[in-house]
Amino acid sequence: MFPFHLPSLPAIDRTSFLLGVLAGVLLWGVFRLLRPVAKAWWRSLQAISENMNIRNQVMAEETLRREMIEKAQRRHLSAPLFALDEILVPPRLIAPPPFHEAGSPPQSYAIAASALPYLPDWPELTSTLGAPTLTPLEALAHGNHIAIIGQPGSGKSVALAHLATQLAQQTSTNADEMPLLPLYLHITDFLPYQAQKGDAASALIKAVTAQTNSLAQPQINTLLKSVFKVQKRKIILLLDGMDELLPAQVNEVSRWLFDLNQRYPALQMVVTASPDALGDLPHIGFYPLALACWTQLESSAFVEQWGKAWNEHILSKAENTPYFTPIEPLLISRWLLTERNIASPLHFTLKVWSAFAGDTPAGGTSSEDLPALLAAHILRFLPDKKYMPALQQLAAQFVLGSKSSLSVDEVEKRLSAYQIIEESAAMPAGAMDLPGAATSAPAKNKRGNELITSQGERIIDALQHSAIFIQRSGRQISFSSPVFVGYLASLKLTPEEAQGLVERATWSSAQQTFRFLSVYNAQAAWMAPLIQETAAPMYLNWLRAARWLPNSPVNSILRSHILGNFVRLMQNDHLPFATRCRFAAVFVTLGDAASLKLFRSLVNSASPQVRQLGVLGLGALGNPQALPDLLPHLMDSAPEVRSLTCLAISGLTGEMARNSLVEILLQGDETLRQAAAEVLALRGAEGRQILEDASVVEDLLTRHAAVHGVMQLRDEWSTGLLEKIAIQDGQWIVRNAAAQALDERKLPLAADLIPLQLPAENGWALSAAGKMGLSIQPGEWATDIFIQVLKSGAQEDQRAALRYLRKEASEGVVGIFYHKIYDDQLSLHDDVVSALWWIAATGYTMPPTTKYGVG
Repeated sequence: MFPFHLPSLPAIDRTSFLLGVLAGVLLWGVFRLLRPVAKAWWRSLQAISENMNIRNQVMAEETLRREMIEKAQRRHLSAPLFALDEILVPPRLIAPPPFHEAGSPPQSYAIAASALPYLPDWPELTSTLGAPTLTPLEALAHGNHIAIIGQPGSGKSVALAHLATQLAQQTSTNADEMPLLPLYLHITDFLPYQAQKGDAASALIKAVTAQTNSLAQPQINTLLKSVFKVQKRKIILLLDGMDELLPAQVNEVSRWLFDLNQRYPALQMVVTASPDALGDLPHIGFYPLALACWTQLESSAFVEQWGKAWNEHILSKAENTPYFTPIEPLLISRWLLTERNIASPLHFTLKVWSAFAGDTPAGGTSSEDLPALLAAHILRFLPDKKYMPALQQLAAQFVLGSKSSLSVDEVEKRLSAYQIIEESAAMPAGAMDLPGAATSAPAKNKRGNELITSQGERIIDALQHSAIFIQRSGRQISFSSPVFVGYLASLKLTPEEAQGLVERATWSSAQQTFRFLSVYNAQAAWMAPLIQETAAPMYLNWLRAARWLPNSPVNSILRSHILGNFVRLMQNDHLPFATRCRFAAVFVTLGDAASLKLFRSLVNSASPQVRQLGVLGLGALGNPQALPDLLPHLMDSAPEVRSLTCLAISGLTGEMARNSLVEILLQGDETLRQAAAEVLALRGAEGRQILEDASVVEDLLTRHAAVHGVMQLRDEWSTGLLEKIAIQDGQWIVRNAAAQALDERKLPLAADLIPLQLPAENGWALSAAGKMGLSIQPGEWATDIFIQVLKSGAQEDQRAALRYLRKEASEGVVGIFYHKIYDDQLSLHDDVVSALWWIAATGYTMPPTTKYGVG
């Protein structure tokens, strides 16, 4: 063994040791002294960093909101001339039918709400006769997802743009509450990101960020990621353009929206959609709300606002040109509005623009002038009229290829490849001299040298400037409306190509193509499969094809076949009233002398329901010559006819119709006085003054009716007047009515818009099941139970069951609906027809009624 020796240790220097200990003690003392300071300093750094992040997020949100407003103000046909708010007619949505759920507080409703049929797919018949309406903001307040529906050109995109502007301008009144955050997109801007793999919110964040200024994109991206991660902010997604997609694409996007909402339940969504192709939207919680048509008052206001903006922005810059002189909007308004305006907002805008520009085509104020107005508008901006055939060819390729957009490079290539024909239709006189119109002057670089641009580039630049083309994300180009696509494509498609579109007949671009093809092809073979239908009780194909009739020639096989059948079916009392009202709406859209003659004959029918159709049609046409035909029916034996007659008179233009309403308010029976007051409330400042004067007359019934009229308005003026009446009126019944009206302002405007609870969480559903000795399990949709309620429950319970069953597209549900339509419970027929429309609009193929032994 080897001995183990410890290593020798150096001697410790006592002085060094003491100095080391002293230094350690001093350092520890300094650390103890500085520790609170260091913590405070660190907290200060953290606070500064947090404040900087908050400030950056606030600045990013301000940028996002500002750019959203700027984008929304350009999303309308007249964008080359004016911002949207300068000429905006505030959009209105037709309110759902009144719905009272068992156990909820009772609520009074306008007479129009119960008297007028609910026709979301054909609002032309009732929306100018006092049909209750909501603003998009009011509809949003109910918490449901909303699908704004309407025909192309009806103003869906404008309604969404206006809503985006309102939401982007909102600030919270509560310091502890963050304002809701709107995200505004077109579906074509979003599709490239939706196709990518990953979280649903990631695609949305990328799509929104890509629409903003490149310098602000990092901050906006960080903001949106933070918002979705924390989930404390309420987000409103505004998605435009779903009505431009094929039905299969609508379903694909619907699945993505459902997934997004499942991950972020606080998210609320508003989309634009076609009433013929809702796809899965109703199944995932969207409520379809139709845009109301413009009233005469709104059309007149639009002309006035346009004239003011035109004189301010356009004529002020064209004082030295030989083409323009100051224009009096009132003269043009009287010229364009000799009768009620039955044109869509897009159609009427084209009319007004042409009238002010002085290039109105021959017959430019008729109801059949849309093709000529579209041609004039497009030529107004094209660099050269010879480019028109190339544009037609491009639109045909959009339709044949089922495209809603194409890449900029592909559009440029297709337009450039088209061989221009030297001879083409003459351009409207003076069209190329309009302010804001494109010119054929060559583009130049910064040095002033001419740039070599292709034919396609010149067309794209011009039509982007005109808001006919819109550039989307990923360098995609789309037409601003299916109306432009359909019109241009119809000028190029062959009959064989049109035949191939029939299977896509619910796609909006195909529908618009058929619409204009029917103008030029009175006997086309492709019409046959679309009109060979006897599918009661909905007659969907006939009603869709009827949308093309206002522009079709009088000798069209389509026109004679459909209108002849509708005249016969309108007088068939075995058909649901709501279905026959849709036929009447078709004749209203025609707006011709034959329609006036038809409705005049219907008001003399022995059938009360047929008389109702005649009364509604005369009112919706708005022709003041119909007043003598309507007045006798204020004394009709059927109370429904009497109420509808008062509403119909409100649709007529002229002073005599207004005076008749005032006379009804002063001398009619109680129901008619209330109806007159309600429609007078919708007549702007004139109607308000009449109601204010009526609220102080001696007659008790008149004052009571005036309260019901003021109830229809929800603004400071109406609130102030109701408060005054509730305190000062000498009769208890009038004071009580005013007080009740003030209380009801706290209730939902439309109970049917409140999102449905799961059956197992709904007290009414559990109670209804219990009455039948059944139970509802959590997660169960309880279709069989609701069918039993619909078969044998009380009327109020049956209406509640319909709210659930209309989301169930199956043969069993459709079969029970068919049986309900043909039973003796007339009061429920219109509700069942409305539920059938919900199912049909999803794309479900409706079975024939004969399969169930009815009809």
